[in-house]
Parts: sequence; C-alpha cells; structure tokens
Amino acid sequence: RLYATTLGHLITRKRAEEARHASETRFRVLVNNASDAFFLHDDDEFGTILDVNDQACKSLGYSREELLGRTMFDFDPSSNRSIANPNKARLDAGEALVFDWKAYRECTGCID
Repeated sequence: RLYATTLGHLITRKRAEEARHASETRFRVLVNNASDAFFLHDDDEFGTILDVNDQACKSLGYSREELLGRTMFDFDPSSNRSIANPNKARLDAGEALVFDWKAYRECTGCID
C-alpha cells in the first residue's frame, strides 16, 4: 500500500513537472517570436536585465550576452533616474508597463 501511494505521488509530480516544462516552452516561443522587445528586469534599484527576447537584441544591436546584467541607464546615460522609482512601484503592484524609450549604442571602430 505504501509503495502504491508513493508511486502515485511520483507519477503526479512527474506529470506536473512535464506540464510546467511545456508551459515554459510555449511562453519562451511566444516571447521570442514577438515583434516587441521584452526585457525581464531584476527588482533591484537599477532594474538590472535578467533576460531578453530576440527582438530586444535586434532593436538595440546587442547580443543577449551583452545585454544581461546591464541597466537602461547603460544605454541612455541622460535617462532621468527619478522616473525609475515610480515605475518600480507600479511594477511591484503588478502593473504591466509599456513605454517608448530611446537607446544609444556605443560605437566601437566607427569612422568619424
């Protein structure tokens, strides 16, 4: 009886893990094929980038690896840091934010 109960729990857990994996895969495909740039930010005071989709890389001209660990202030040093706190509070409250933003790419090897 104990064996059957344990086996039943293992099967239920395995099915839940498979469903979670399938859900994560669908979400990743959806986000990576979106026409908008998606950024996943840390909830630290700077909004450190934890993950991005392919469109974010194309829009900014950086690889995924170059974007991870950076912040919006790395791309636009003139950004008003005072807007970050109200936006963070809105995100913490569960609100989704959509906004336009101008980013600047560092030019290495450019000809003046």
